[in-house]
Amino acid sequence: FLYVLGRQLDGDDAVVRNLFYILALISWLYLTIMQWLQQPNGLLQGQFNLPELTTSTLRKRLSWLFWVNTPLITLLFLLDLSGNDTVTAGPARLTLLLITISFTLFWVSLRHSVPRQLENADTPGFWNNLGVWIGLIIAFNITMAGLILWGYTLSASILIGLMFLLVCIGILAYLIFHLGRRWLLIEERKLHFAQARARRAEILSAREEQKDPPPPLQENFIDLQTISEQGTMLLKTITTLIFLTLAWFTLGWTLPALEVLDTVTLWTTESAEEGIQSLITLKQILFALAALTITFIAARNLPSLVELLILNYLPLAHGTSYAISTLLKYTLIIIGLISFLNFLGLEWGKLQWLIAAMGVGLGFGLQEIVANFVSGLIILFEKPVRIGDTVTIGGVTGSVSRIQIRATTITDWDRKEVIIPNKTFITDQLINWSLTDAITRVVIPVGVAYGSDTDQVTKLLRQAAETNNNVLSEPEPMAYFLAFGNSTLDFELRAYISSMDKRTRTIHELHLAIDQLFREHNIEIAFPQMDLHLRSNDTDKNPGNDDKN
Repeated sequence: FLYVLGRQLDGDDAVVRNLFYILALISWLYLTIMQWLQQPNGLLQGQFNLPELTTSTLRKRLSWLFWVNTPLITLLFLLDLSGNDTVTAGPARLTLLLITISFTLFWVSLRHSVPRQLENADTPGFWNNLGVWIGLIIAFNITMAGLILWGYTLSASILIGLMFLLVCIGILAYLIFHLGRRWLLIEERKLHFAQARARRAEILSAREEQKDPPPPLQENFIDLQTISEQGTMLLKTITTLIFLTLAWFTLGWTLPALEVLDTVTLWTTESAEEGIQSLITLKQILFALAALTITFIAARNLPSLVELLILNYLPLAHGTSYAISTLLKYTLIIIGLISFLNFLGLEWGKLQWLIAAMGVGLGFGLQEIVANFVSGLIILFEKPVRIGDTVTIGGVTGSVSRIQIRATTITDWDRKEVIIPNKTFITDQLINWSLTDAITRVVIPVGVAYGSDTDQVTKLLRQAAETNNNVLSEPEPMAYFLAFGNSTLDFELRAYISSMDKRTRTIHELHLAIDQLFREHNIEIAFPQMDLHLRSNDTDKNPGNDDKN
């Protein structure tokens, strides 16, 4: 209502209109904060874990502060509206002093009650250091009261207004950080629940098939602890950036001292096309360093946050989210470096020859590193291997755990991490056991003795496969009589399993089942045999022939 009333005033009544605006802002802040404090499960009690005793104390103190200062602020603006400075200077100074004293008493009362109430409460770290922050604000208010008493009323009023704006900006940044952290926590819990359901489904499936419980799910699952740390770091960076940006614009409008940064010239640059000289000042250097810092923080933390909040809900193919996150990281680094160079006045026209010379040097001196980097990009785009794939390359078989800028990490069955250059995946022969289809075939060669019933051997081999829980029914297992060996009748059992990690266990179980079935049906598993014939010659019958010769 006060804001609408202020809008209806004429342009000549600027002071009165500003008075209505300020009263509307104060009333809105008061009602909003009181609503937060009164709700049992609201923002402060439910989200920030403030005790009920603390919220009750804050309600009483804020009510007193609002009803005392609203008339004083109105009186201060009315004195300014009169225009007679010689008459109103004394009352205006007294009114401003009373406002400052009331705020000082408000913070002093909070300093003696609220920190003790929060000692045993589970509150964020900011509240644990609340006594220090309140002490600094009290010291500032006492300083402002001293300035008013010494006659620096205008300076004190400007500084009080700036402090009020900075406190509001700080509260806004604090709310953004903790609300964002709360949102991240909810998303993490959703993902935890989804992973727990997937784990429970695998355990129930294993129980139905009477198998051992599967190992803990690690591959292809997001590391929630890492993402939580990176998300918190990114939120801190964003809120700090918001606070510093708003504080810079707030102070820049009122403190001419900050403009000194724009007068300190470090060097000059000249545009290659237009020939216009540009000054590189200390302010631009600070902005360049800030851009570079923000770039590397974002490149380190933003991809994982995007994977948690966005990519996790998209119907992406296996390994695609990791490729998108990695490419996003490289893109952020490139954009940040370009912005950093632009702040320093380095244009593309001046850098292209340097980049060309560096490219030639890299081509000769670091060609292997460049080849691995380009191969890494090819892997991310074409995806011949993805995170979680089971591959065989250069005699190494294992699961792909990381794809980085220079090399890819494979974790083999002994849990050893093998670092393989990316170039190897592009130039050498690669076997990907799970690229388009994770189903793989198991071949069991069996040799039985001559005279065995071949039809019965075939049936028993198929029976051993069909009774195994890991063997798929489609494609169905088959047994073949392949050859008449030197000492065996050679058979081969061919069965299919759903994934590579079941291969060794399935071969073991099939061997046990075949051996047991053959023993029960008196079928001999043959072993290599050799018949040795001893033949005597004529010299053995006539030993005297050697003497004659």
